[in-house]
Amino acid sequence: MKGDKLDSLYDSDASLKIFDTRTREEFEISRLPGAVWIGDGDTIPPHNPDDSVPVVVYCSIGYRSGLAGERLLDSGYSEVYNLEGGIFHWVNAGKKLMNSHGAPTDTIHGYSPLWGSWINQGVVVYE
Repeated sequence: MKGDKLDSLYDSDASLKIFDTRTREEFEISRLPGAVWIGDGDTIPPHNPDDSVPVVVYCSIGYRSGLAGERLLDSGYSEVYNLEGGIFHWVNAGKKLMNSHGAPTDTIHGYSPLWGSWINQGVVVYE
């Protein structure tokens, strides 16, 4: 799996598929714009071999998305990137998050109080 594709995500013209590998609860609080929830990657989204659009996976910090990204590669996806630092790095960089209604939000699920301590932007929640 390839490394960070963060710069392309900043570019609104980028053609990417963005997969969120966090829990459904985390995803419902906030997500990257355009992200689709796939959870831990046990349920792999259908892949068209002719589709050459790069895929970016993310979670809170990058561990869960790394595992899911490997599953995507094993299932036939050819260009998979793990967003290094995950959504925590994204929000700390001041980038936009969306809520479950598609509206901008500054709320982010911190996963746990230990991991949530790494977030220095926005409003951290755990439920």
